[in-house]
Amino acid sequence: NSFHQTRKGTKNYQKDMKELQYDMLYGKQYVWNQENPFKATDLQFGIRPLTVTKIYETKDSIFIVGNNFTNFCQVFDGDVKINTTYHNEHLLEVSKKDLKDGDTFKVSIVSKALRVLSSSNEYVYQEKSEK
Repeated sequence: NSFHQTRKGTKNYQKDMKELQYDMLYGKQYVWNQENPFKATDLQFGIRPLTVTKIYETKDSIFIVGNNFTNFCQVFDGDVKINTTYHNEHLLEVSKKDLKDGDTFKVSIVSKALRVLSSSNEYVYQEKSEK
């Protein structure tokens, strides 16, 4: 604010403004005595968390039931991304061959740049025994 009050209307106002912006964003931050006053915080994608509440199985598929799924959701077994079919905000499907009994998985929202934006709680897959 003091920059605008003292420099507005001067010959080099626009040039100086660009230099100030560069310093604040990419430079050595001389404007703040080389110490960024802004602290990193944990951000959550969206306003409602992803949750996995239960699963059920068919012969070939595992259906994951939960809340706040999107078409950008992927199931991960550890760091391994599993091919995931989105049905609706409460239902995802994966192939039964991709999860084994005892595997711990989670649902994550993945950006187009392949970055994980948000993840659900972890869930342990327990295969239903056929009798």
